Amino acid sequence: MITKPVLQCFNDNTIIKTISHLIDDLTKLRVMLSEIDHKTDTDRISLFLQCYSEIFDVLDQKIIHYKVSRIVKPFFVTEPEILGIWNSDLSLSLTIDPDVETVDDKFYGGTLKLLVRYYHSCFKKINSYLLVPNRMILAKVEGLIDEKIVELNCWLDSVYDRTVISQKEQLKENIVAKLPFGSFTYAASINNVQSILKHGILSHNAVKLLSVLHTDISNTSVNEYRAYPNRFLQNRPAHDYVNMHINPENSIIYHFIANAGGKDKLVFFKINPNILVQKDGYFSKGNVAKAVYNQHTSGISNDLQEFEKLNWEILSMANPKNNLYEERKAEVLIYNNVNQMYIDEIVVYDVQNLLALMPFYPNHLGIKLTLSPSFFDKIR
Repeated sequence: MITKPVLQCFNDNTIIKTISHLIDDLTKLRVMLSEIDHKTDTDRISLFLQCYSEIFDVLDQKIIHYKVSRIVKPFFVTEPEILGIWNSDLSLSLTIDPDVETVDDKFYGGTLKLLVRYYHSCFKKINSYLLVPNRMILAKVEGLIDEKIVELNCWLDSVYDRTVISQKEQLKENIVAKLPFGSFTYAASINNVQSILKHGILSHNAVKLLSVLHTDISNTSVNEYRAYPNRFLQNRPAHDYVNMHINPENSIIYHFIANAGGKDKLVFFKINPNILVQKDGYFSKGNVAKAVYNQHTSGISNDLQEFEKLNWEILSMANPKNNLYEERKAEVLIYNNVNQMYIDEIVVYDVQNLLALMPFYPNHLGIKLTLSPSFFDKIR
């Protein structure tokens, strides 16, 4: 069962962030070990506990609960008034939140759990050294840490691209506020999600050129018109562009749903609207294919001042009249492809689709997964 806390943990990359922190701080543990051998008994304990405190206190206690306590040694009948190294042992408690552990077990092979156990094991070994100082114990722990740092950094590099988050040029806030869904939307078959996460959203012609496996849900009856060169798109055909909608609640989407095989076979990508200014995008006041068929521009433009003048009332209206409905089909066109960095969210219809997409790790690209039947139900 995927609960809201589990999904939030997945989308927020809680596991990756926590593992990254613990890997980085293995170096801190390594430095502490190089210093502890030159300290007095009391200073050794202080340095040891301070190191672990610095590593785990900065973590959210809701993710990993950290506590160090002293336990009276078994040969004491009554508990001493003052607990110290000679009458008690240090005990470390590291408890992972159940929701975090669920995500770790299901999607990260229990890597966080293994790393936490590793810290626990190091604690025990160092504590043994404090009782009976032996440099060989420290040398063994240092060697294990060095191996673990190399191993985990290789793993981390393979699953988390740190370069996907970048500063993006902004559309005016008043324009973004007018968008009915706060973004542009792109509808696709759920079968295409894996290739989109790998290649980005490709235009109709780019898919053919790269021979990408693709389930086509477009309206084939009008595809020929999108194949014609268009003087308002630098003499390129509309099929050279990725087409998104400002409001997905329009008749075109019905073709997508039918061609995909139902709402449960369709997903919506929510695209950061700043792509319009950063990628020199175009937009139209209606369906681009119809514009070509009728030999008019349908307001195709890349002038942002014209974009501000779109009929936002109709674009946001719940049920526009038929004679106004064409304006609901307004499109945003981006040449060739939409890079993954512009995809903010993938919206799915049911839990089965959510579970099917989570193993593709869109969260590693900064893309959230959202379960929202109501989003689909708005498309009546």
